[in-house]
Amino acid sequence: MKIFLGIIFFIFAISFNLFGASFWGEGFSFSGGYIKTTALKTNAEGTFSVRKILDDDFIADGGLSINDSSINVAGGVLLMPFQTNLFSFGIKNILNYSNYFKNSAFETDFICMGLFSLKNSNISNPLVFSIGYGFDYKRTTIESKRSKNIKLENIGHAITLDVRKRFLQKHEIYARLSSFDDYYFPEFFTPYYTVGYSLDISKKITLGAVGSVRYTDQFTLNGVLEGFQARIFASYKW
Repeated sequence: MKIFLGIIFFIFAISFNLFGASFWGEGFSFSGGYIKTTALKTNAEGTFSVRKILDDDFIADGGLSINDSSINVAGGVLLMPFQTNLFSFGIKNILNYSNYFKNSAFETDFICMGLFSLKNSNISNPLVFSIGYGFDYKRTTIESKRSKNIKLENIGHAITLDVRKRFLQKHEIYARLSSFDDYYFPEFFTPYYTVGYSLDISKKITLGAVGSVRYTDQFTLNGVLEGFQARIFASYKW
């Protein structure tokens, strides 16, 4: 069992998972749930993620998502060199690879964004507001049997806005608006609206649930509901 966990950690420790409801410290988490979009014809999705704190201001995470239409890996690092008791500022780099095997398409995204967080002085039950902005370099390859493969490249915007509140020292609720999801990076701006709740049932184990909806053409007259997700997760802190 230790060898298996060691292999899994080695694979994912160098990458960065965006799963906002995982945990604050080191450890790993599993999640599963229902996902439905116009682009992904699937009902079930499973994810696995690992987090490693390499220094007080340097965190590396990794995540893998699998469903019957695609395999998605998100990875990168978070560097927060400027921190005080009330605010922090840093840089997040994200690398995502998606294989949509049912559609014979591959997508790679690289996001570099600045992050700013502001929190109150309540250490046990903080209220945290975070905002991030950067750019997403997207490269898509679509396989074709009739002609050469289609290759597309573009640079778009990336935005995240998070509000978290911890209460009674073991509960947490949060809301998030972002231009991308944990493992899916659509064209800007197809926003995700996410809410979640987590409960620390012990010092090492956290349980929770996440729900989100996604819109296309949000700021035009043709804006429509494109899909939704519902997940439950369990995290273990070593």
